[in-house]
Amino acid sequence: MSNNSVIILENQTYNSESSVIGEKFKGDGYYGRSDGLHTVQIDTDTITAKIKIQATLAVEPADTDWFDVSLQTTSADIIGYVDTTGAFRSDSVFTSVTVLDLDTYTNIELYNFIGNYVWVRAVIEDWSAGTLNSIRINN
Repeated sequence: MSNNSVIILENQTYNSESSVIGEKFKGDGYYGRSDGLHTVQIDTDTITAKIKIQATLAVEPADTDWFDVSLQTTSADIIGYVDTTGAFRSDSVFTSVTVLDLDTYTNIELYNFIGNYVWVRAVIEDWSAGTLNSIRINN
């Protein structure tokens, strides 16, 4: 992540609360940028929960203005094949998810999403164990 990334949720350890809704943070649309590209880094430690990123187009959003965004990542699986020239080729497999359903998961993952969203936030649901170290966003 570049130096202009912002932590939108950090240091959350399960404490019997099954959900957490993070504060709103400025998205690409807030700045009037046209590419809409956002990158999210999610750092977890043995977490069992559902994590999602939500966005809104509203300048002053109400609870009903938020919606889940589709996160894209490249899979660790690489598809390999031999093309018609006999050369070996490989393509990353892109996957897209709206809710990360994690079961005792520990890792740092990067996801991208595109949209000229004014505000973004992180949400944890169905939380039953573990720690969220941080969620960072770069736009």
